[in-house]
Amino acid sequence: MTYRDDELYKDLLASIAKIIEEIINNSSSNSNDNPLANRSDYPYRIPVVFLTSGKPSPPRLQYEMIETESRFYVTVSVPATLKCLPWVAFMKNEICIHLDDHAATLALKYPVDLVRSHYRVHRRVLDITLVKVQGPRV
Repeated sequence: MTYRDDELYKDLLASIAKIIEEIINNSSSNSNDNPLANRSDYPYRIPVVFLTSGKPSPPRLQYEMIETESRFYVTVSVPATLKCLPWVAFMKNEICIHLDDHAATLALKYPVDLVRSHYRVHRRVLDITLVKVQGPRV
């Protein structure tokens, strides 16, 4: 790196530091300023834990479920000690998450479309997208 490149790099970092300092100084600690803090339509849920069945000593899984008008979104923390990838069985009113020799069933409020629902495992996180069955059109 030449002297000129080094100076440009330092100037860039100084500019970024100023921007961050302005953001921190102008942000309020009052949660009412947060546009998502008091919105009733913001679909955040507290993570829940459910037990899996199986032998020996079933693990506790943390999961989070978000429901919208047309979908359920489920995120599960996958234990690092698994021997093989988890997989999900979709049923009309529930899903079954399989982790090695263990299984966990999660009941749903609405039936889901088995064809359009899917899941993905990435970096010890299992993301499940469940598409709700839409009623008949009149």
